[in-house]
Amino acid sequence: MYCPKCGGSNLDDSNFCEHCGAPLQTGAPTSEPVFQPERQGSIPVPDSYVLQPDDSKTSTPNSVSQPEPQKPAKKKRPVWLWVVVAVIVLAGIAAGIYWGLGLSYSSGSFQEQLSLGEKYLKELNYDEAIIALNRAIEIDPKSPEPYLLLADVYVAQEEYDSAKNILEQGLAATNGNEKISEKMEEVEELISEEQKPEPTPSPTPTPTPVPTDTASATLEREDRSIKNEAGEVLVDYYYDKLVLEETRPEYSEINRLAQEACDTFFDNLSEEDIDTEMASPEYPFLNTGSGTITCNENGVLSVKLEFEWFMGGVYNVDFSGLNFDLQTGKELELTDIFSMGEDELLQYLHEQTVQYIEQNPDRGWGTSELGGKDAKQIAEEYTLDEYEFYIEGDNVCLCYPTYALGPGAMGSVVVPCPIK
Repeated sequence: MYCPKCGGSNLDDSNFCEHCGAPLQTGAPTSEPVFQPERQGSIPVPDSYVLQPDDSKTSTPNSVSQPEPQKPAKKKRPVWLWVVVAVIVLAGIAAGIYWGLGLSYSSGSFQEQLSLGEKYLKELNYDEAIIALNRAIEIDPKSPEPYLLLADVYVAQEEYDSAKNILEQGLAATNGNEKISEKMEEVEELISEEQKPEPTPSPTPTPTPVPTDTASATLEREDRSIKNEAGEVLVDYYYDKLVLEETRPEYSEINRLAQEACDTFFDNLSEEDIDTEMASPEYPFLNTGSGTITCNENGVLSVKLEFEWFMGGVYNVDFSGLNFDLQTGKELELTDIFSMGEDELLQYLHEQTVQYIEQNPDRGWGTSELGGKDAKQIAEEYTLDEYEFYIEGDNVCLCYPTYALGPGAMGSVVVPCPIK
């Protein structure tokens, strides 16, 4: 059957249109759909909004009655609309919580931020102090305390302009608080002091030059002699150390080098290594370094050192030297003294030594203890680094130790070489 109102197809026994809810005519079903145009201005009703008839209220076959029309169903709202509503509600709740917490924080944390700022200031944690005190000002801009503390933070960092700016803000916010005014005067005074021009330093007087051709030098004996219970010397054990009056930095350096030489002497043979059982006051053992200043002129300082050694057997004497440049404080080498190249200088020193050997045949130069080589051959094998020497007058005195050029009985050899 077709609805005479909307033309929709229905079951033959339907009393109401399944599409528009209009009552259907009784009798045989209409073979063709009958469509009646709606009145102008009416709104078509969707099929889903039409109420279905209640079978229990339909008329019996013998009765002819018009069924009561039912109310149309409520319109269903789309799901997206409920989502939008939920989002709006949740946003409102979140905003309420945020502003509620914010009001609570603002009303109750001024003293907390002020205390934090003061604590950080005492701990010299200036960055955190600035953050806390600015928060306190935001909470209560009319309170003078955070302005005063913040000014102290800037003053501690010598940022006087920043201190002045925050105090100006505080004066405006507190209607000219007296304490802030006093603090402002202190800061302005600091700014004035900082802006004062630095005094022009007076020229440093030129020190009177200390002569470098000679120095005030002495020899100080460092004595570690070993004595018996009666105070008698069993072992003479000492070293004469060079000491300069330190009127120049170079002289301080020379004293340091001279002290190193003294320490080396005592390190080579300590008191614990000396056996005093055979020593006696009549024949004391010896381990001494006696010094003599042999040159202190023309910017050169030289010390001759004589080392005596006796421990109950053979008595030995050897010589060495300390030589310094008074202008530089450095220890002199042979190449610093002679005006010639290394090869030429080495040849010259060999020649001077051979000449000395030839001029002193009575020294007993021999070959028995020199591995089959005579003294002249040994002398010609020396290198510049092997020479010990000191300066005396116009000569460099080369020091050959005992056994170097001959038998031990002939002792050490000192060869004077004129300075060229």
